[in-house]
Amino acid sequence: MNLAKLLSLAFSAATLSVGLNPGAIAAGPGPYVPFTATLGITEHIELTRAACPLTAAVSGGGTATHLGRVTVSSDDCILPRGATLDFISPNVVLTAANGDQIFASYAGRVRQADGAISGSYAISGGTGRFENARGTGDLVGVEDLSPFNVPSNPPATKWTILGEITLSGTISY
Repeated sequence: MNLAKLLSLAFSAATLSVGLNPGAIAAGPGPYVPFTATLGITEHIELTRAACPLTAAVSGGGTATHLGRVTVSSDDCILPRGATLDFISPNVVLTAANGDQIFASYAGRVRQADGAISGSYAISGGTGRFENARGTGDLVGVEDLSPFNVPSNPPATKWTILGEITLSGTISY
């Protein structure tokens, strides 16, 4: 099986498990309540020859309900697919000022024409008061993809992309 088909199957399976099937996620200890996070992000993207043709170290910060000021970190696998860049990460971490963390995963796509981001996320635990957290929701945002369009000689293999994402859904903890 070629690499593109293998990654396509992995992205399809991950998308189904990351928020599109809320019934598949066990309930947390409390009722589900609204959850929103607004985050400014920086992605350090690198061309690789590994299973993921592009990898990104994502970092940033913002605010989230139930956490206040937060930082975010993630390592993404990115698969170029014509007009979109599909992404997935099983290791998203939101860290509150007091050190409590929420662990999540996400998958989605970025439209190359305008940088619009859409996807879904699933919360699968954490630390402190979020130890048994569960939740799901949608991810939307925008990124400035102009660094991809700057010609260079030799061709670039690393880029820094800025953007903003919003997570909107529910959480139980």
